[in-house]
Amino acid sequence: MQSINYALTTRHDANYAYNFFSRRQLRYDVDDYRGLEHLQRYLYTTRNRKKIMRRQDNIPLEDILKVYVDSSWADDSSRRSTSGLVILVTGSVVRAQAKRLPAISSSSGHAELQAASLAAKEICHFRSLTDVLGYDLSDTPTILFCDSFSAIKMSYNLPGSSKRTRHIELAWFYIREVILERKLDVRFCPTAMQMADGQTKSLATHVHKDQADMLLDFYSSKLAKLHYEFTKNFDNKFYGQGPKQY
Repeated sequence: MQSINYALTTRHDANYAYNFFSRRQLRYDVDDYRGLEHLQRYLYTTRNRKKIMRRQDNIPLEDILKVYVDSSWADDSSRRSTSGLVILVTGSVVRAQAKRLPAISSSSGHAELQAASLAAKEICHFRSLTDVLGYDLSDTPTILFCDSFSAIKMSYNLPGSSKRTRHIELAWFYIREVILERKLDVRFCPTAMQMADGQTKSLATHVHKDQADMLLDFYSSKLAKLHYEFTKNFDNKFYGQGPKQY
């Protein structure tokens, strides 16, 4: 497992598989052992894949730091959900992770909100790092892409979302405070363009290949142009309203 963990520094397409087998270390069976061997063969046969960091000049401030977040729902034997996070700086992936959420979610929207709240904390950290690199993002909110309309509505506390979220702990609404401070802009992203989708579940072969291409070299992937046009032309009806004071 340690050798695979070392490979994950650049092979983000295997994060979910590593996370899955890490949970099974104390209660593994023959199927887990075979699956781990399959993961090792996959990393070996695709060893020529490399993560490419491209330099981008004259990049808009809103494209300096972008974050993608996704979540499964109750896919573990403990009924906890798995969150996926992908962070891009100047168009290159600098961090991708798959992590089991610390609390059980009562709905898929609740799971997405938990993942988004955890991502908001990472965003605050990376915003301070970009300031060290010489990018002033104090007046530019970081874009967080999410494929759940319900989680976006709960993040902005839009009318009609409060009655359905009374059971959710206030700790998960940290994202609302970050939005109020104008540090975060949560936008919708279709599942087909969600870079964090492969961090939360196993995918079909052709979908997994597209995900791997986006994670290792986004600007050379076939979805890059389509993704760019969508994010620029999509009318985000949530941003600008701001969450209600509570």
